[in-house]
Amino acid sequence: MNAISSELIGLVDGRSVSYNITRDISLIVTLMSLNARPALVAELFPYIKIGRYKEIKREVDTISSKPFEFKKIANSVGYGWVDSNREGFLIANLLFNEAKVLYPNFDFDNDNVFADMLVNVCISFNKRFQDLVDPIDINQVNSLFCGISKQDLYPNRCSCGRFYLRTTQSFTSSCPWCRCGVNPKSVKTIKLKKVNLHHFVQEQSVRVQHTQVAKIS
Repeated sequence: MNAISSELIGLVDGRSVSYNITRDISLIVTLMSLNARPALVAELFPYIKIGRYKEIKREVDTISSKPFEFKKIANSVGYGWVDSNREGFLIANLLFNEAKVLYPNFDFDNDNVFADMLVNVCISFNKRFQDLVDPIDINQVNSLFCGISKQDLYPNRCSCGRFYLRTTQSFTSSCPWCRCGVNPKSVKTIKLKKVNLHHFVQEQSVRVQHTQVAKIS
């Protein structure tokens, strides 16, 4: 990633918060390059002068390009796409599986999903499946976890023995691999307890000690 400009730093108001401004802005740049909507950025970083979002985005565009060709900007909270068709159902479970692989010790019952996690899941998923499905932007990744937080997406056991995420729609009563006829040998089984995930909130200090944010050069 290119050096962060003084102009970009000037667009962020961190006077009331103690944090590493260089790291936070690096993360903001990455979020925006992954199609993050203003509302999602504002929720993750409430101290940003959100009225200057367009200015920040223009500055970001001069130092970072999108790593994937997104066809649209997805809704950051709406998760109706999960059970809209079989492909959405499969993608949702593959996204969640990606999160479990990247963060095997993450407690979905008690921990909050954090910005770095959204970024890493988004990048890892798109790199892994870029030849099979259209790129999934970070808003769509976030919307999946919104559905989990409201328990509209919840764990189920398929008749084949696999655990997966389902919805109240009857066609999700069997796992997406059975529904789509996908060979599951290369897919790690999703195992989770009762989901009680609070809608993620971005920590406003350096207390968060999680894996380093994926960097886009």
